[in-house]
Amino acid sequence: MSKIQIQEEKLAKSYLRLDSIIARKFSVSYMSNTKWIKLLKAVASFEERSYRVTYKLVNDDQVKISHTEQFEEHVDDYWFIEPSIYKEIEWLEFTFDDNYNVPSLIEHLSVIAKFPITQTPTGYKVLGYT
Repeated sequence: MSKIQIQEEKLAKSYLRLDSIIARKFSVSYMSNTKWIKLLKAVASFEERSYRVTYKLVNDDQVKISHTEQFEEHVDDYWFIEPSIYKEIEWLEFTFDDNYNVPSLIEHLSVIAKFPITQTPTGYKVLGYT
């Protein structure tokens, strides 16, 4: 077996483990990889600026901080630095900290698609799962 085949097999197993975690922890899935990409491309196209976000992955209790891409053409299948995929996002929040125009961004997103967005005391949260 080649190194590439071994790597592909490990990746397939990690996706199966991820699917198992999601099935065990959540009853509703709101977002797919395609929907996350659509959302993040829409964010990048709005004012062409980066937005600070906090997010939580399904297999980690830690809330992490990142920034969205500033240009739509930079949004692709792999946004995170670590080997993560969009399917792993439990939720992502556009926080009011350092984000001057978050309500206008959320209005822009609601015109594009019906994303599962709820307002929180600290910003607007997009739900991946519940």
